[in-house]
Amino acid sequence: MSIALIVNSHSSSEDVWEPFFGELKRFAWDRLFDRIYLLTSKESKALVEIKEKWGVHLNYLIYPQELSYNLQYLFCLKKIKEETVLIANEDCIPSGVPRKNEFNYIHNLIRDDNNKWDFVKLVRGPEKIRATNHKYLFEIESDSDTLFTQQVSIWNRARLLDIYSMSIDSEIARKGGLQQEVLGSQICRDMGFQGLLFYDNEEKRGMYHYDSSITPHICTAIVGGKWNISEYKKELDEIFIKYGINPNARGVYL
Repeated sequence: MSIALIVNSHSSSEDVWEPFFGELKRFAWDRLFDRIYLLTSKESKALVEIKEKWGVHLNYLIYPQELSYNLQYLFCLKKIKEETVLIANEDCIPSGVPRKNEFNYIHNLIRDDNNKWDFVKLVRGPEKIRATNHKYLFEIESDSDTLFTQQVSIWNRARLLDIYSMSIDSEIARKGGLQQEVLGSQICRDMGFQGLLFYDNEEKRGMYHYDSSITPHICTAIVGGKWNISEYKKELDEIFIKYGINPNARGVYL
């Protein structure tokens, strides 16, 4: 029943690692996983330091920077053996204790070869959804623009491999080019991949996302390379103080 946490990152986001992993430990997210992987672009002092703190519980994978985003992720994903994975970006900083029973229920559901779903998103966005027989779980309609996203989600690793291997060269965030979430959504439709969404009447946060009660986290702490205080000022102010972060060094997103 192994499951791994995959934290996608880049050397430009090393300043986010300490709060991400510090809060992950604080709220016992690490107890959900058999192994944790940090994906990044190069060896560095920050990488050595975070590895020393976590020891055998944290593995890091270095992807070739010259590759397009989808191939960077695919390069790392091929080295991960766990059948089920939870994906997250390094700025999805944990902010509360997970609902372990519901989390394990979803893990078992995705592992069940007889179920028809390939992934479960653990934070709601602008998806179109319909009810299922599973409490708190809604099916994402295939014509949703955000059928595939890189927000916190539990995946059948084989299906995730299919998405990244079938994608043409892609980018993420605000880097221009073809966006992986757009390409991934189309591949899901073409391949008939189906997903669920966990939603328990959480409040909406900002324009696009809701809070997550199953895996409480900041979604997302960085926007356009800057700290997202427009939506998470209280949470980030506490993190700045706790971890001695000067928000002006990166800048703030208003």
